[in-house]
Amino acid sequence: MRYSGSPIAFSFSETRPKSSVLLTFEGGTLVEEELIPAPVWRPIVTIEAPLAEVLSPAHRDDRDKFARILVTDPARPADLTTRVRAAFPHALEIRHVVDPAATRHSTADTRRLDSLSVLRQFMTESGHRDLTEEENQVMVAAWEAVRTGEKE
Repeated sequence: MRYSGSPIAFSFSETRPKSSVLLTFEGGTLVEEELIPAPVWRPIVTIEAPLAEVLSPAHRDDRDKFARILVTDPARPADLTTRVRAAFPHALEIRHVVDPAATRHSTADTRRLDSLSVLRQFMTESGHRDLTEEENQVMVAAWEAVRTGEKE
């Protein structure tokens, strides 16, 4: 006996082709087993790579599939979701995943910095640009208000 499971994929863990088995009996004796591939309306794929590779011609054949896109750039690319959706209109999951060993700053590096430097670094990396002088002043004022417990 075989358990067929679902004939279509219901999760990204089911990327292998699915099939059913047709058993032919004659007089109670099995005479033939035929593997019948399950029809696939829209295949599923997981792509885990830096954004440039995800958007490259190497994945052109995957663009019409249901996709899970895991972008591995060290810093989150600007407009990540918009750019991926433009190339993969059927993307069901888009995430930025970072290997902790690949991050630019270690915890030890961050511990050596003062709090405002850590905030500036975060704002620069997440915003993909340096803060303007006005933005820096707002951040410093907000930090000081939080640090001293001031209320507006």
